[in-house]
Amino acid sequence: MKSTDTPGTKLRPPKISFSRRSHRKIPLVAVLVVPFALQILTAVGLTGYLSYRNGQQIVNNLASQLAAEVGNRIEQNLVRDLRTPAEMTRNAAAMQMGLLPNRDQLSLQRFFEQQLKLIDSVKMIAIADERQKLFAVEKRRDDSFAVRVDEQGGEDVLNRNLTSSLIEPIQPSVDTFNDHEPPAAVSWYTAAKLAQKPLWRLAEGLTPAGKPMLTAVNMQPLYDRTNGFQGVLASSVLLANLGSALKDVKIAQTGRAFIVEPNGLLVANSNGDRPFRKAAHSERLAAADSGTQTPRRSYERLRAIKSHDILTEQTALAVVDQFGGFDRIQAMQQFSFEVDRQRYFVHIEPLGRDQDLDWLAVVVVPEGDFIEAIDSNHRLTLLLCAGALTMAVVVGWLTASWIARPILRLSQASRALALGEWHYPVETDSQIAELEVLAHSFNQMTVHLQQSFDQVKTALQESEAKFTKVFRASPDAITITTLPERNYLDVNARFVEFTGYAREEVLGQNALSLNLTVNPEQVTRFEYFLNTQHCVRDLEIDYRNKQGQLGTVLVSSEVIELEGQTRLLCIYRDITLRKQLELALQQSEAKLNDVLNSAIASITSLRIFPDGTWHYDYWSKGCEMVFGYTPDAFMADQTLWLSRVPPEDLERVCVVNPKQLQEQHTLVTQYRFWHKDGTLRWISGYVTSRWDATLNAWVATAVDVDVSTAMRIEAERTQAESALREAQRVAHIGSWECDAIAQTTWWSDELFRIHGLDLNQPLPSPIDTLQFIHPDDRAVFKSLAEQAIAEGKAFKGDLRIVRPDGSIRFVEVRGMPLFDEQGIYVRMVGTTLDITERKQAEEAFRESEQRFRNAFDTTAVGMCLTALDGRFLQVNAALCQMLGYTEAELLSLTFAALTHPDDLNTTLEYAQKLRSGEISYYHLEKRYKHKEGHTIWCLLSVSLVRDREQQPLYFVAQMQDTTEQQAALRERQRAEASRQAANVALSQRVAELSTLNHITQTVASLTALPTALTTAAALMTDRFKAREADISLLNKQRTALQIIANHHVDPAAPSLVGKTFLIAEDYIGKQLLERRESVVLTITETFPGTEYSRRLMEARNIHCIMTVGMWMRGEAIGAITVATEEWGRVFTPDEVKLAETIAGQIASAVQNAYLFEALQRAKETAEAANIAKSHLLADISHELQIPLHSILERVQALPQESAQTQQDYLESIHYNSEYLLQLINNLSSIATIESAPKHTSLEPRVHERD
Repeated sequence: MKSTDTPGTKLRPPKISFSRRSHRKIPLVAVLVVPFALQILTAVGLTGYLSYRNGQQIVNNLASQLAAEVGNRIEQNLVRDLRTPAEMTRNAAAMQMGLLPNRDQLSLQRFFEQQLKLIDSVKMIAIADERQKLFAVEKRRDDSFAVRVDEQGGEDVLNRNLTSSLIEPIQPSVDTFNDHEPPAAVSWYTAAKLAQKPLWRLAEGLTPAGKPMLTAVNMQPLYDRTNGFQGVLASSVLLANLGSALKDVKIAQTGRAFIVEPNGLLVANSNGDRPFRKAAHSERLAAADSGTQTPRRSYERLRAIKSHDILTEQTALAVVDQFGGFDRIQAMQQFSFEVDRQRYFVHIEPLGRDQDLDWLAVVVVPEGDFIEAIDSNHRLTLLLCAGALTMAVVVGWLTASWIARPILRLSQASRALALGEWHYPVETDSQIAELEVLAHSFNQMTVHLQQSFDQVKTALQESEAKFTKVFRASPDAITITTLPERNYLDVNARFVEFTGYAREEVLGQNALSLNLTVNPEQVTRFEYFLNTQHCVRDLEIDYRNKQGQLGTVLVSSEVIELEGQTRLLCIYRDITLRKQLELALQQSEAKLNDVLNSAIASITSLRIFPDGTWHYDYWSKGCEMVFGYTPDAFMADQTLWLSRVPPEDLERVCVVNPKQLQEQHTLVTQYRFWHKDGTLRWISGYVTSRWDATLNAWVATAVDVDVSTAMRIEAERTQAESALREAQRVAHIGSWECDAIAQTTWWSDELFRIHGLDLNQPLPSPIDTLQFIHPDDRAVFKSLAEQAIAEGKAFKGDLRIVRPDGSIRFVEVRGMPLFDEQGIYVRMVGTTLDITERKQAEEAFRESEQRFRNAFDTTAVGMCLTALDGRFLQVNAALCQMLGYTEAELLSLTFAALTHPDDLNTTLEYAQKLRSGEISYYHLEKRYKHKEGHTIWCLLSVSLVRDREQQPLYFVAQMQDTTEQQAALRERQRAEASRQAANVALSQRVAELSTLNHITQTVASLTALPTALTTAAALMTDRFKAREADISLLNKQRTALQIIANHHVDPAAPSLVGKTFLIAEDYIGKQLLERRESVVLTITETFPGTEYSRRLMEARNIHCIMTVGMWMRGEAIGAITVATEEWGRVFTPDEVKLAETIAGQIASAVQNAYLFEALQRAKETAEAANIAKSHLLADISHELQIPLHSILERVQALPQESAQTQQDYLESIHYNSEYLLQLINNLSSIATIESAPKHTSLEPRVHERD
């Protein structure tokens, strides 16, 4: 390297360059002035801010105190003004003088006048007694008094009289005021009476001048000594001057105070405005009254949020926004709000809560009334702060400039010194002692530095010479490059050697332009270390030389300063050869590890010492496959492997018997080992060893292989050969081989048996083998064999063989030619299967198939073959005729298309069970759709045909038309259902008849009607499983039902016999007699007319009753009632019908009883008549005998007598005949009278009880 010093330069620092610094420095003046100014600014700003905050706090406190004081003054003044009339009212009420209007009006008037004289603010006193009559006294303007007596009374007596003047009547408030709130639901009189304490109320009205006004009325209820209510005493106060009173209160300069009700209506305002405004319909009223002498005007109460005063309106709106309404305020409240950047303080004070006023006093104080002086002080403070800050900055700037000037000279001298351009000393003449000492020290330091720089320059030149020598002669490549371009400034000969570039080609270029870099990631890593650590140590980087060859270098770099410039020094050590050797070694080791690890054997390296101890040096990964344990496990526990060897196999392992290594250096052994999974494995070990005298031990390498599988395979092979022989014997399959070179054969035992040969006889030659084939099939066999050899493919053929006994067997021969590496046929292997039985079966199958085809085509039963997807494969003529389709039409359809939709799922389920093997066949009666649209019934039988592998092929189905049988079956089912229903009905009828018979026999067997009916009631209670039953009969007037018989399941229950129910009150009786309908009524039914019946049911704890009527010749004679207490039970229609039948039988029994009674009476009459008849017949017989004897005598004598005598006899006969005729006529009349119908009354004899 050459020196680049400029002649005449005394000093050239190598590392300092002020002119190349890009960032700006802070001047010393700014350093001195800015902190001082910031301190002044902070102190002044903080002082001003605290002053402003204190002023704001003072304003807030002052405004709050002023508002609170004003509120308290309003409270005191208002309470004082309103307390006086209230106290007067209480005093008047406390006197209890008894001077009511109807007693002593004069004394009461004097008392009221005296009170009005004492209290000037009270304008009227009135009293209303318990009859709501009023007596009032009002003060005139000239201090005289007027009296009003209201005899009309009414609850509005106070409202009506206290809201109008006695002397100066005003317009009625009802017509002239449009109040915001609805009129009071309770009058003042009633409110005071109900409250039982003093009350305040506001009344609106108009003055004679037509101005609206407010009046406050205080009411006090009056009680006598016994605390009996006597009336209401009331006094009224005008509130016209309340606004003036508020105005007199000092509320700052522009403050405001107003009183408001909870509903937001103004009571008074300090600005003097009345709390009223003209109603919206005022003009219409004025126009309507334009024809009157005095036009009316309409007003309405003014809400605070609608106030004419803007401040009042804004305050009310702020209160509503803050609290949701005036009615939400129950205690004193303070807050502030802003309007047009002007802040206002609000104080709200509840008024007269102890007097039931419920008003709110609102005081508003603007912030501007207090802050004007404070704002002027703030402005003055800001001006003073700005002046102080300006003065501080100016003074600081001058002082800093005075101090910085000599320091600046020192700085300029230091910079010149650093650049080697300092030729003169720094002036030491300064008024600041410290700066003068600093200047002297700087001049001395400069002299010493000049001397030191000269010495360093000499040493640097020597160092540069040494560096140049090392740079050129270094065995490592060295480069010096620029930053950040990385252009080469200088390179040594070693760099030129391994890059292949000439020195002139390298200088001025960089690694990228020379294409030296190979891996960009390595370059990025190099840049990262250089930027973060400013140096790089032994970083491997791949490179490419000029010839394109790849190599690797170790790079170490560091940033240095050369000739005042920042340079990068890099040293490269070529490690290409070492990397190639390392790569080759790694590849060799990887191959070895791959071989060892991929081996299915366990490879172990160990040292065995003469004392019987051992030490493992290496285990391959194969040990995990062989033994189940990882190499780390065996290395960690040196005794683990030996502990898993069974004790009886320990002598077979070398670590237990080292003498084996002395006798032989190669050892092969087999032993057992307990695998990690718990199985006992057979291991085959191969051990090689050598004696190492240095280690004083045998160095052994053991290769262990798990031969458990091989041993098991060998055993299985032996077993398989035995099984194969047995399988060949059972399957009649023989195997054979034919060696084409040696012309020898090999037969299996079963092949000997197939040919009928003895197993002990010699194997036949290939020529002898042909002799066993039937002469007609030998040519076929030769052709198959030759074709297989020519094509190199297996062959198969069915042949016949002839046994020595002359019998012929059918065999299936299979063969496969085998060729050597040159493609020359060397031998043939094959099998021979005895298919004699199969051939016989095939012949039988053909015969069976023919029989099946004949039966399929000619049978009268429908048959078909169906594919697994439901398509018809074959159909017979019977099936076509049955379904009405042709064969072609059926083959294009599926069975699902013809199956009735209701039977399709069942058919598919059976088909699935057939396919899965759950069943082998099934029978099913199902419906099919005929081509003409009607449904036919078939008995379906289906089975599944499978192949040899038991895979389903197709379904075979037989279908027999059972439509007629199904119709007959349905007819039988309907008949059977009808028979069963008839049996059920018959059973029920028999049970009912049994019950009826029992009741009829029981009733018929009893002669006494009450006893018979009681027995019938008991039987009905038992039959219907009821709580009780009763039988009642109509009275003669047919107006009531009287219970004749009653039975209750509880013997202790009271009897209802004799109880009478009026039909007019009873819903059940009306239904029975008027509509002739039986009634079933539950206690939960509430339709009209059932109240009486349900009350009786509740009294008897009954849930449901059934009542049926008893009829005789179309007329009602009574009713039967059955009751149950079982909740939820309702009598069924069948039970009602049975009850009606029983009622008919009981009615018949009642009729029979009545008839029996009538018959008894008729019998007695008949017996008496019979006796009279006997006497009558005796008399008649005597009366008849006399004429008849006379007639007979005359007739007998007539022929013998003369004519005259005959004439006499004839007259006598005529007379006697007339007499007899008259007698007979009389008897006929009597008989006619007796035979006439006699009306016997059958009305029930009801014994009514009082």
